[in-house]
Amino acid sequence: MEYPQLVWYCSALSTEITDTPLARMICEKPIVFYRGKSGKVVALEDRCAHRQAPLSLGRVQGDDIECSYHGFVFDCSGACVYVPRQDTVPKSARIASYPVVERWGYIWLWLDDPAKADPNCVPHLPWTEDKALRAVYFRFDVNANFQLMADNLMDVSHTEFLHRTSIGSQTGRRGQDEETKVDLDCRVEGDRVHFVRRVHNTLLGPVATKWAGSSKPVTRSNTLMWEAPNTIHSVLEFQNEETHNTVHMEHIMTPRTATSTFYFMNWVRDFGTDNVGYPTDEDVRREQTAVVCGEDIPMVEAQQRNIDLFGMVQDVPARQDRFITAVHHTLRQIYAKADKPVPAELQRLAVLRQAG
Repeated sequence: MEYPQLVWYCSALSTEITDTPLARMICEKPIVFYRGKSGKVVALEDRCAHRQAPLSLGRVQGDDIECSYHGFVFDCSGACVYVPRQDTVPKSARIASYPVVERWGYIWLWLDDPAKADPNCVPHLPWTEDKALRAVYFRFDVNANFQLMADNLMDVSHTEFLHRTSIGSQTGRRGQDEETKVDLDCRVEGDRVHFVRRVHNTLLGPVATKWAGSSKPVTRSNTLMWEAPNTIHSVLEFQNEETHNTVHMEHIMTPRTATSTFYFMNWVRDFGTDNVGYPTDEDVRREQTAVVCGEDIPMVEAQQRNIDLFGMVQDVPARQDRFITAVHHTLRQIYAKADKPVPAELQRLAVLRQAG
């Protein structure tokens, strides 16, 4: 599968990288990550140039890594710097190293030409370090294409059905007698897509009611921005005469393979920041894990199984798909500019361009 180029891929939580090597598949490339004695995070091909043993089974020595098979040692540039029982090291004993940036609680990996790796292009998430807010981080494993999982997070309307009894709004069901109004706005700026969905006068599911701090109807606003390869910035607001609580979230999809994904998320709140009353960090972890692992991921994995069974069927567009429509169109343009074939997932959804 072809993947977007010239982008930073979120590859790990900062807390996942220690002096114990970590094996991770990113865009079908086996990578080993480790944190050297200096504190620097290193990313190398996960293989020893000697006999192709995984370096992730090795040991960190200072800022270098030793292969546990025959003791070859590689530095952070991928060069072999030591071969047991010989004075010289073959020049060909080298593996690929990859630029890495540690920022906002994540490890960002560059898989393309290192000369083009601009750290300023790492997604900007300053709210994760705002002392007035409180952040909780997650990583989930998904057995589905990374675009399917991203589409799930961009499709805010699904919360009213899939998450009706947890974090959703009590609106949208056929035959309901309700006085709700939904506003949608979508715009494209270069390779970024902005979207706002605002639901007025809606009751909330039980978990969302606790987030809002009010059992009365609220205006629920989702302000989102997408950027390549698949980072979704989201600001969720609940507002009425009693409350105005806000959550910043990032949903970051990184391909492991064509049908498996690392889903990284942060949940940054402006309420319960003392971590004493509700919600504590543990409340957030429990609630988000229940929703993502109990509702979102099972549905997306079921979609993937159906796509595998039915093949290249076309999705039927709806008005509420505007955000996904614009993102898929932008991605097709990105692939075209790079002279790369468009992945099947984006071809299958091409008809969404015509959605109202």
